[in-house]
Amino acid sequence: MTLNDTSKYLWEDFEKRVSSMIGTLFKIYPESANLKINGLMLRYIDAIDFDYSNNDVFNFLKEKMKISVEVYEGLFDEKKVMNSPLDFDLKFSFPSLTPIGSIQLRFVCGKKA
Repeated sequence: MTLNDTSKYLWEDFEKRVSSMIGTLFKIYPESANLKINGLMLRYIDAIDFDYSNNDVFNFLKEKMKISVEVYEGLFDEKKVMNSPLDFDLKFSFPSLTPIGSIQLRFVCGKKA
């Protein structure tokens, strides 16, 4: 069961919609008293317009997203390799104690749909 809202999404009413969805799941499950949930996932996806040809993605990540990424400057010596990535996928996973689970943080180059 998925709650996916991309066009009229509001964070303020998200909890109400999630609670309603979980209530519906328990209502339609044949033996809801025996329903065991092994895992839940909340995924938030956002897109930010970025012009890679005119801006430095490393500065953007540092200044706007508070993420410092450094690539060895020697790679770009003599201008044989350009300091503008064609693509990137930066992902971190951190353990969470309360609630037990994990938090994943990911920055990816993509296209806004």
